[in-house]
Amino acid sequence: MMDTRFKTNDMIGDYLVEGFIGVGGMGEVYKGVHRRLNRAAAIKVLNSGSLNKSLITRFNNEARVHSSLHHPNIATIYDFQEVEGRLCIFMEFVGGECLEDLVKKRFFAVDEALKVFHSVVEAVSFAHSKGIIHRDIKAQNIKLTESGVPKLLDFGIAKDDVSSNLTKTGGIIGTPSYLAPEQLRGVKASPSTEIWSLGVLLYEMLAGQRPFQATTLMELCVKIESAEFRPVMECNAAVPPAVSNIVKRCLDKNPNARYKTAADLARDVMQVLESQYGLIPDSKLREAGSFETQATASAGAKETVLSDEIEYAGSAASNSGSHPPQKASGNNRFWWTLFAGTAGFLILIGVIGVGLWVGSVIGTTEAPQENRASDQTTPEKEPDPSPKIDTDATRLPVADTTQQIAVDPSESSGTASIKIKIDVIGGSAEVIRDGNTVGKTPYELSATLGSVVRLTLKREGYLDKDVEVEAMGRKSVFTYTMQEEK
Repeated sequence: MMDTRFKTNDMIGDYLVEGFIGVGGMGEVYKGVHRRLNRAAAIKVLNSGSLNKSLITRFNNEARVHSSLHHPNIATIYDFQEVEGRLCIFMEFVGGECLEDLVKKRFFAVDEALKVFHSVVEAVSFAHSKGIIHRDIKAQNIKLTESGVPKLLDFGIAKDDVSSNLTKTGGIIGTPSYLAPEQLRGVKASPSTEIWSLGVLLYEMLAGQRPFQATTLMELCVKIESAEFRPVMECNAAVPPAVSNIVKRCLDKNPNARYKTAADLARDVMQVLESQYGLIPDSKLREAGSFETQATASAGAKETVLSDEIEYAGSAASNSGSHPPQKASGNNRFWWTLFAGTAGFLILIGVIGVGLWVGSVIGTTEAPQENRASDQTTPEKEPDPSPKIDTDATRLPVADTTQQIAVDPSESSGTASIKIKIDVIGGSAEVIRDGNTVGKTPYELSATLGSVVRLTLKREGYLDKDVEVEAMGRKSVFTYTMQEEK
């Protein structure tokens, strides 16, 4: 007996169904909204007609594994429960488009591809740090939100350290085009095989096609086993050697020659983004904001981090010391504050006094030449009282970030500007600024750092789209979707 498909305005648990999204590997997927929280969700509903033990195990495994992952580039799971005899997972609804569709529709600039890729690698690295192997990394399982944030989806076949073997007897779980050579020989999925899959993904984004092309599954397996592919630089002349080398290392036939960890891969991608494109990945900017909050907490106290920040930042933050920071008692804090305030006041008075004395000396007759030379000796530099930063961690002060963002100093005003790229999904659109057409997408412009640029996007057959672009340096490429006229 077939299950009755849920209809619009039906209830699935506490969620009101807004529409049908599609059919997944384990059942149907709906969009719903929580009736009290007004929160959108994607709802996976397992087909009751296929309630075999393996499928139920995979379903429960996804719910358990996915719920343990909290990362800005991984779709969040809200709940999983049984509704009317059918198993359901309620997870974050990710708008935007599937990366696979975007690769087919439009060209990715190298810097844009690297920023998206870096976020995906960070998500994979985070999952690996939890002992979780995704096992189906591919463009189809990644979505870009309308604001350009990549989200890793579908942990239905993910496996952690305690999961039972979910592969079919004699079969392989995963998508063939992204499988590493050793997986074709029956070797289990591992962080190394995920590095290979990430290499296929990066190649696909840069070249517009996968590195191994074939018309039959057998031919595909032979090509993957050979690990021979056309260099990505030949497919896209804009790809620099450093990026081509990253792809080559990911797709090395020898697993030991690949990146040891996803974190190592992310580090190399970040280095290229900073050194060759003057861009800072979103994850590093998030950590910069975290550092600013921590650094202003107390000038004399040891740096402390919230538990969820430790979880995301990785082991570097947690390894900074073997003992947890000690909480100061209220009485000690009072005396320390009083002492620090008094010391600061006395130092301020001293600085003012020295300044007045220097001013009075400058205003009088010049000292003899030999005396002046002795007066100009450089005072010994005092030790920097600022807290030391663990260079192994990927944190940096916010004050430094503006120096590394792609900025162009303005000779006339002394302000800084950044390069911004505007694009739309599914074709080109006119870009209108202040009532004048200034170009077509993909369109690049310079904007003063910190400013807001207001534009209108026009395309025949589509509704005009008014957008506000914040030139904050956190993002250099803005991609929008346009709604068709009805």
